[in-house]
Amino acid sequence: MKNHTNRNEIFSPDFQSYNTIRSEKLSEKSRKRDIEARNNKFRSFPSKLKKKKINHIKQNFLARQFMTECYLTSPHYINSDYLIIPRPSGKRCMILVHDGITTSFDKNGNLMKSYSPGILFSNSNSRGGIILLDCIYSENQDTYYALDLLCWKMEEFYEYPAESRFYFLQCYLSQCEISGLSIKTINIFEGNLEGLRNAYFWKFDYEKDGLIFYNKNSSYVLGINHDIMIWKDANCSLYALNNISEEIEIILFVKYTGELLTLDGFVLGSVDIEKYQLHHGNLVKCKIEAINTDIEQPAVIGLEFMQKASFRKGKADHWSKILYQYLSRNSPITFISIEEAFISNDHIDTPKTIYFGNYLYPTV
Repeated sequence: MKNHTNRNEIFSPDFQSYNTIRSEKLSEKSRKRDIEARNNKFRSFPSKLKKKKINHIKQNFLARQFMTECYLTSPHYINSDYLIIPRPSGKRCMILVHDGITTSFDKNGNLMKSYSPGILFSNSNSRGGIILLDCIYSENQDTYYALDLLCWKMEEFYEYPAESRFYFLQCYLSQCEISGLSIKTINIFEGNLEGLRNAYFWKFDYEKDGLIFYNKNSSYVLGINHDIMIWKDANCSLYALNNISEEIEIILFVKYTGELLTLDGFVLGSVDIEKYQLHHGNLVKCKIEAINTDIEQPAVIGLEFMQKASFRKGKADHWSKILYQYLSRNSPITFISIEEAFISNDHIDTPKTIYFGNYLYPTV
């Protein structure tokens, strides 16, 4: 009698094992394809995301590195503890040297220009770290004027006194090879009557935009630094006033409650955030008629909302800048009043020479 046993039953063990092996091979291939596909995606699209994230971190970092000077609201603050810098007219920026690339960024951390290599170390064996310089970029002359030193390779200079930072900045730049860009140091004068007059009256290879008074012992403060003050008038700056009208235009920070704050946190008024579709963190342009000087707490008169400010503004105005704009229109601080302050505070034994910028070292 013929055996009618089902072939599938006879060969089922081998057939199942074959199917098992085949399915394992197929799953292994598909798994490899999936891994390769994910790797290809990671190499393309996610790498762009990673680059964007790095650029975002770099942008936020650089935007936080800037030091904001106060405005001189009384000449009696100035004495021989200060150095005087004729500020070049131009855009404040930061120069970053890293991995053989020199890049410049504006106050908001946005890329301005890139140079390869730009600044080269004179010692080719010197590797590691970054260079970070606070500069002013003159578009007319296509030149960067190095204002301050933050980092040089493996050493940070934030806590160094200003006098030391200026000295090292001058020395380090003189030891570098600079290719593809123009970068210069700035003339710096001693804080005395002669230094004041020279900084104010002398002509330089750049257009002046006021005078900066630097406390010799001041560290590089991230944010508002009350030891560094700027002063302008029509003779040493084309931008002594932010506008020529009697009304003062200011930039303020919007809080979620609708309060309008200065950069240093003083509340000057409020705005209807729903009416003007504003959000916490927005910057707005306002105008004021006057400042109430009868009280110690900062207060303004006739605050009026104008419009939402451009993100390019970066930061709100600080109180000293607003007060300075008001004083410039009503009772400005004159050069003569600063001279008188220096005469009363001048020390006979103070060195009366320029010792940085185009001049190499101090004469003491």
